[in-house]
Amino acid sequence: MAGEQDTAFELGRDGAAWIVAGVDGSVTSTRAGAYAAGLARRQSSRLALVLARDVSAEASLGNEGAVRAALEGQDQVEQELRDAIATTTWPVDVELFVRVGPPARVLAAVAEELSAGLIVLGSSRQHAYLRPGGPLPVQLMRLRRWPVLVVP
Repeated sequence: MAGEQDTAFELGRDGAAWIVAGVDGSVTSTRAGAYAAGLARRQSSRLALVLARDVSAEASLGNEGAVRAALEGQDQVEQELRDAIATTTWPVDVELFVRVGPPARVLAAVAEELSAGLIVLGSSRQHAYLRPGGPLPVQLMRLRRWPVLVVP
């Protein structure tokens, strides 16, 4: 059909070539990463762990201390992820992508770049509906480009 993206059929593959998992150090994102790793192992896929570094909420308040604290927290999460990747025997080929920007935009960009077949996310925080654009899974589903799996 006109306007649809032409995709190549992958002969001999049961699932997606890449599975993207959003991680931010929270308990639910850790569960999402673990679930995505198991799914990638079962489907012989590669796993992309994506950390979006975003301080726009803190910056909009004009609180320099809050921005600094958020950046330090993100530095710590990034280092923990790098250490976990280096010390864990992963059942799949895993790669960490760290990008700056809003999580929905960062995840969509990485998924597009890798031609991902699935995005796996942890469930949103209680007040995620107050965020501009709504919860992260809803923002990604609105793009209608990838299946989005939410892990509790």
